[in-house]
Amino acid sequence: MNIGLHSPEAIEEVFWKLHTGDNYISRNCLVPYRVKSACIENFRDYVGRILKTNVGFMANRYLSKNNNNILRLPSILTAFPRAKVIIPFRHPLTHSGSLLNQHSRFCEQQEKDKFIEDYMAWLGHHEFGRTHKPFYFGSVPMIESDFPTESLNYWLKNWNDTYDFLLNTVGDESIFFCYESLCADPTNSLRQLCDAINVDIAKLPGVSININEQTIDSRMIDQTLARQSRIIYDGLRERSINGFNIELDF
Repeated sequence: MNIGLHSPEAIEEVFWKLHTGDNYISRNCLVPYRVKSACIENFRDYVGRILKTNVGFMANRYLSKNNNNILRLPSILTAFPRAKVIIPFRHPLTHSGSLLNQHSRFCEQQEKDKFIEDYMAWLGHHEFGRTHKPFYFGSVPMIESDFPTESLNYWLKNWNDTYDFLLNTVGDESIFFCYESLCADPTNSLRQLCDAINVDIAKLPGVSININEQTIDSRMIDQTLARQSRIIYDGLRERSINGFNIELDF
C-alpha cells in the first residue's frame, strides 16, 4: 500500500480504547476480550460515518489495518458478518528481526521526542517503543518474559504466541496470506487474494513488490523457540491461500 499525507486515517484504536480500554489494556499486556453489543452498534455507526466520506469504486469498502483487532476478532465479525479477515504472515525469523528493528527505532525516537511516546500511548498502540506491551493469550497471570525486549528471541516468542493463537482460534472465514509466496509470485498471489475478497484485480493500480531482505544470525536464536516457530509457520503455509511450495532456510 502506498500511504501519504493525504491518505485517509480512521485512528480506529482510539474508538476501542475510549469504549473498552479497561477490558483489554492492562498494566503490562494486552489481552483478548469480548465486546458488548451496545459497543458493537456504536462501532457499526462509526464505520458507517467514515464510509460516507469515501469515493470511487471502493467507496463501500472499509479497510482496517490494526494489529489490536487480533484481540477482538469474534466481536468484529459479529458487527460485520460479511467482513473478510486477512491475516498476513512472514517467515518468523525475518519477521522477528523486523519487529526488533522497529522497536529499536521507536525507542530511539521517543527518547529524543517525548511527544512520540505520548502520542503512541494515546492512540492505544503498544506494539513498539518505551510504552510497549505484548499481547498475552494465557489464562493465568502473565509471567515476565525470559528474554529482554532488546533481543531477537523476545520478538520470536511474541511471534510464536500470536500466530499459534490465530491458528487455533480463527475460523475458515479468515484468509491467511504468505509474504514469501507474494514475493516469489506476486501476480498469482494478488489474483488469489482479490478473488478471496471479491475485488476486481483489473481495477487496481499497478503493483510493485519491495522485497526486504534480512540476514539473521542463527547463533542468536533460542532453538526451542525456533522449532516451535517452524511448526507454526508450516501450519500457516498449509492454511494460506497462496502457500506455494518454496524452500526456505530455517
